[in-house]
Amino acid sequence: MSSPFTQFPAPLAQLQRLPASARIALLSEGLAVASPDEALPLGLALLEIASECSSPGSSGSRLFQILSAVSRFFQGQPEQAALGALTELARRWPKLPPEVRQLAAATGRGRWNSVLGPLATSQEAGTRLAVAELAGGGCDSTLAAVAVELLSDRDELVAAASEQALLRLALLGADPESASLADHPTLGDHEWAGKARVAWTEADHDRVRSQVASAVRLLTEHRRDRVLLAALMLLDPGRSGPGTPLGSWLRDREQSSHSFLRGFLRRDDSPLSRLRAWQWLGTTAVSGAAIDRLLNARALDEHEAVLAQWHLAANPARLWRLKRNEAPGRRLAQSELFPPVEIAERLSEEARRGVAGVAELSRLPADRRDALCESLLADQSRRVRHGATRACSSRLLADFCFDPDPDVARSATIRCSLAAVADAHAAPGSERMELERKRLVPLARSPHAAVRAMALQDQEELCAAKAYTARARIAFRRAAAADQGWVLERLRELLAGNEEDRSLSLALARGLGLLSRLKEPLVSSVRHLLERRADPDVPARGLATAVTALAEIQGEEVRDLLDHAAESNDPRVRANAIDSMVRRVRNGAETDSEPTQRLLIEFKEDQWHRIRGSAVRGLAVLGEKGATDAAAMAGEQVLRMLEDARPMHRLAGAWVADRTLPGRDHRELKLWPALVARLRSLAVTDLESRVRARAKLALARVGEEPVGVSQ
Repeated sequence: MSSPFTQFPAPLAQLQRLPASARIALLSEGLAVASPDEALPLGLALLEIASECSSPGSSGSRLFQILSAVSRFFQGQPEQAALGALTELARRWPKLPPEVRQLAAATGRGRWNSVLGPLATSQEAGTRLAVAELAGGGCDSTLAAVAVELLSDRDELVAAASEQALLRLALLGADPESASLADHPTLGDHEWAGKARVAWTEADHDRVRSQVASAVRLLTEHRRDRVLLAALMLLDPGRSGPGTPLGSWLRDREQSSHSFLRGFLRRDDSPLSRLRAWQWLGTTAVSGAAIDRLLNARALDEHEAVLAQWHLAANPARLWRLKRNEAPGRRLAQSELFPPVEIAERLSEEARRGVAGVAELSRLPADRRDALCESLLADQSRRVRHGATRACSSRLLADFCFDPDPDVARSATIRCSLAAVADAHAAPGSERMELERKRLVPLARSPHAAVRAMALQDQEELCAAKAYTARARIAFRRAAAADQGWVLERLRELLAGNEEDRSLSLALARGLGLLSRLKEPLVSSVRHLLERRADPDVPARGLATAVTALAEIQGEEVRDLLDHAAESNDPRVRANAIDSMVRRVRNGAETDSEPTQRLLIEFKEDQWHRIRGSAVRGLAVLGEKGATDAAAMAGEQVLRMLEDARPMHRLAGAWVADRTLPGRDHRELKLWPALVARLRSLAVTDLESRVRARAKLALARVGEEPVGVSQ
């Protein structure tokens, strides 16, 4: 290798005659006062010493490594000289030209930590500043620890440079898509990051994420809140689960640094912060700030980032937070969740589909959904128009019925089927029926065969709903969206009818979420049936269905009715009464669980397997609510049911195990080994096929093998 000294001016070439330590010192002093043009040869000379004397690494044979070491020793440049040159390169980092920095970063990769310790604790602020700038430009994940250490430096310039270094390292460790959403001019060069990121391994990414987690946990000490931007880039859902350092920090509700995160979310205007707010909407620690950020968006990129991920609204916790925002006083801010028409037209296809998707899942008022979907009527994408048919109300569906795409038109026609006019057959000539007939006339001439067929069928039948079928569900759901008062009146009429009508009414009311609106007729009906329970003409099945519905009704009189139902002669009524009592305790409708617990203890060894199973499962539910004696009793009873000689009682025991064991920390139960052993035995040897199947299912749900070791 030819030395660059032979190409340098004579004074610099003469330095070859000096010992390595003297050359390093002179070159370092020269860099301190050199101009940019003069710094290039000086930096290259230092770099030559650091690179030629670097450790041979793992490449090459053992003999080659020994010969290289001997050669370097006789050349008078041992490894100590290389480390000295590397130290001076770090100390003079701000003076190095860009091309020398790039070469020095590659030369020192993996070796900087061996020389930066004394420099990071130097009394000279300039030296510490050089170390901070090196951490940001060295492209070395091991330098993240030094950057975190210098965040609390007493010198403002050093602390700011360390903060910038951590941001640049986070940019390298972040997913390219997430990094592109971090629209901050001071973040760094994304093109540079894309080239440097290629050389990083998974260990480099993990190291940076761990150090950024340390930085955000220390926010109350250094108060450099721009490290939160680094955390936002690295908190990708696929790589920041509960077991990772950053994921644990985000979900730790006791973290004092969360106040900084909430403030950063509210004031940051990058698309990345809005995407993270959307993803963290169900995270309790930051949910308030997340909804504030979600409802504050004006730029195209901000709406694109969220609406392209519209499927996240299907998460129950996230959806609950989104619906909670519909409270009075915040509805005006809700409008910023969706883009105006001029922005929506420029969104990607998936984001435009997300406009209808989020509107549908969040169940906005009908007029608000129609206003959003109206702009999608003429969208070029059939996927977008099809999604709009699922989100809009019946008022706008008629327009989608004439869509040129057969799938979109068929979907809209199904949703606005005449099945919704549930009373049209009983009132011929009514205004409602005539309006629907006028709507069906043009549909019967649709170019799509499926639409024509449905229109003709609707004209003939006009929805004679007499059972809990898909047709009845579609009819009543669409009717409830248009006129909930009429639906409630119709449900009350059905509830006062025969057993079949009463069962249909309760099933539809539960599906529509209207059971609480039927409290008075439901309570009266149950009371009337209980008073006539000795009458053989009173069907017990209808009473059992009504008793089940009482679980969702509030009021003291409901408890009295359930107590009377628990004394019924019919075992189905008693079992459903027990289930309703337990559900009321679990849902908080009853705060005093003592009466329910006493009743469950009474029925825990009932001769009828259905009652016994409901009682034992109820004891397990009370145990989850804090009743330790009930939990212990439930475990013992489950084991006794599994060992019962009666097949149906063993089946009920396996059902209770399947329902209760997966929902708690079951491995801490004293009876856990015995329960698992018995379930394994039943899964293989029981003569009843249903018992074997239920036992296998229970074992699978708790993560155990269905066959024992001995087998």
